[in-house]
Amino acid sequence: MDVIEKRRSNYDLAANIELNKKDLINLLRKIIYYSPSPFNVQSSKIVLLNKKSHHLLWTTVVEEYLKKNNNGELLDSDKARIKREDKAYGTILFYTDEQVIEENKKKLDAYEQKELNNWCIEESAMLQMNVWNELRLKNIGAHLVHFDNIDEEISVTFDIDKKYKLVAMMVFGSIVQEAAVKPKKDIDKRFIDID
Repeated sequence: MDVIEKRRSNYDLAANIELNKKDLINLLRKIIYYSPSPFNVQSSKIVLLNKKSHHLLWTTVVEEYLKKNNNGELLDSDKARIKREDKAYGTILFYTDEQVIEENKKKLDAYEQKELNNWCIEESAMLQMNVWNELRLKNIGAHLVHFDNIDEEISVTFDIDKKYKLVAMMVFGSIVQEAAVKPKKDIDKRFIDID
């Protein structure tokens, strides 16, 4: 329970993590290998952007994306966000492989075919939490970022298969300042026990 209690959306991050790149790669490979998937489809993919590629993502790809979606202007809040994200160590891109999902639908009944895409999003969510918790165990903070329709720009810039659908981006790095504890709703209103 300690890691679940400690895991927060940490936004104040820096690039000096205590894990070397080789160990980070091995950790992420192990997490994706052991994370569950519906019908063993294994549609989730991870792309690790660190240092130069992380910098390129935030200072070029995301910046241009934000300008394009705001009449060519970059808002002050966007500039601050880009600066904040760029200070972190890296970004993990979480994808689902649409081709793998479609191929596996052929083996399933009609109901399962209809639901598989949703179940694969849940697969990605479990993978994201597994990564987030493991990073936290290594004293590495993280937070999730979502943009609509940025897949094309990222795919072109980093030569990522266009059959991959971007689900989430996780910015991570050393924790400069711990995130504040957020108020929680009454647990009795969120948990039901039925005999």
